[in-house]
Amino acid sequence: MSIEKTASFINKYKLNGDLYDWDALLDLFLKDMEKGLQKERSSLRMLPSHFKLGKQIKSDTSAALVDAGGTNLRIALARIDENTECVIEDFESFPIPGSHGEIDKNDFFAEIAGKVKKHLRSAKILSMSIAHPVDIVSQNKVRLIKLVKELQVNGSEGCDIYAEMTKALAARGCNGIRMHIANDSISTAMAGFRDSIEGGFDACIGVIVGTGTNACYPEHCTNIRDIAGPGRMLINIECANFDKLPVGAIDESFIASTDDPSSNRLEKIVSGAYFAPLCIEILNTARKEGIIMFDDNVLRGSGNADIAEFIKKGGRLWNAFVDEQSRQSAGLIIENVIMRAANIVALELAAASLKSAGSGKSVLATMEGSLYYRMPGLRQRVEQLTKTWIKQKLDIQIELKGYENAVLLGSAYTASME
Repeated sequence: MSIEKTASFINKYKLNGDLYDWDALLDLFLKDMEKGLQKERSSLRMLPSHFKLGKQIKSDTSAALVDAGGTNLRIALARIDENTECVIEDFESFPIPGSHGEIDKNDFFAEIAGKVKKHLRSAKILSMSIAHPVDIVSQNKVRLIKLVKELQVNGSEGCDIYAEMTKALAARGCNGIRMHIANDSISTAMAGFRDSIEGGFDACIGVIVGTGTNACYPEHCTNIRDIAGPGRMLINIECANFDKLPVGAIDESFIASTDDPSSNRLEKIVSGAYFAPLCIEILNTARKEGIIMFDDNVLRGSGNADIAEFIKKGGRLWNAFVDEQSRQSAGLIIENVIMRAANIVALELAAASLKSAGSGKSVLATMEGSLYYRMPGLRQRVEQLTKTWIKQKLDIQIELKGYENAVLLGSAYTASME
C-alpha cells in the first residue's frame, strides 16, 4: 500500500495537525476562557484556586504531601530549608485507589489517609494535589466536581474533599491538621514559582500532559467574577473539556466509546489515559481500509510504552505488522497523531501565556506528565512550536522547564506560603 494512500487516510480523518487553523482555535480558546472567568456558558470551567500570588516562600517549614493523580498516588514529606530550597523525602508511589476496580468513597479517602499518616508525625500541614476538577469554595471547603480519567469511586461526585480527608485522618488519630487542597495544575505552576521570580519572568504557568491534560496560569482578580481585591490568582483552566477542536470520524467514534462521551473531549485525543487506545482504534480502521496489515493478537492491549517503542523501531509491536510497508504506514499514522497532540499542547501553552503575560513578555512554563516526556517526538515538537508559532508569531518568550516530582514540589511551596 503506497505512502500516498496512507497520507490520504491521515488527512481524511483529520489526524494531520497541519490541517487545523490553530490561530482560529486559539481565538476560540481565549473566548471560552473569558466566558469561564465570568461564569458564562463555556467548555472551560476556569476554576479559581483562591491562592493569590505575591506571598513569600517561608524557610524552615515542612509539610506532608499527597499527589492524587490519574494513575498514581504519590506520598512524600517536604522540607523547605533556610535557603527556600525544597527537599522531598520518603517518596512513595502507589496505584491511585479506584483505578483497578470500583471502590467506595470512604475507602478512597481512607487509603490516602492511611498512606500519608506517618508523615503527619513530623509535619502538621498536609498539602494535597488532586488531578481532577475541584471547586474550591474556601480553604476549608473543596468540592470534588467529578473524578475523571475512568476512575471508579462510588459516591465521590460532589463530595467535600476537605471534610472527607479530615474525617479519614481523625479516624487514624491525626487531628488538628492544617490542609491545603488544590488541583494538580496549580501545583505544577507553583513548582516553577521560585525560579520565575529569580529569573525575572513576567509569569509562571503549568501545563500537564500525563494521564490527563490541563493548564494553570495567574489571572488578575479584577477579571474573575465574584473575586474581590487586587493581585493575581492562579486559575485552573480545565483544558480537558475544550470542545471546539474539529476532530475526525475516528476520534468521534472513540470519544463515544468512553465512559462519559460528553465531557473532556480534548483530553481524549491528547492524554496518556486514552492515547494508546485511540492509536489502536485508528490502526484498526486503517486495516479495515486496506492501508496496513497486522497481527491483531499482538496489537490488542498495547499501551503507551508499546507505542513509544514502535516509534523507535522496536518492541513487541514492531513485529506485529506483516511487512515493511505496513510498518512504515503505521509509523506515519502514529507520528501524525503525536504531532497533532503536540499542537494541542502548544495551544494550551499559547493561551495560558497570552492571558498571564501577553505579547512581548516572558513566561516560565513548568511541563509535567509522563506522556510529554516519554512519547517520542511529542516534547520536541512542542519545543519547536514555542520557538516558531508562539515566539515568532505571538511574540511571547517561553522557557519550558521540567522538575522532578513537579506536583509535589509545587504543593510544598504552596503549603509554605499559606
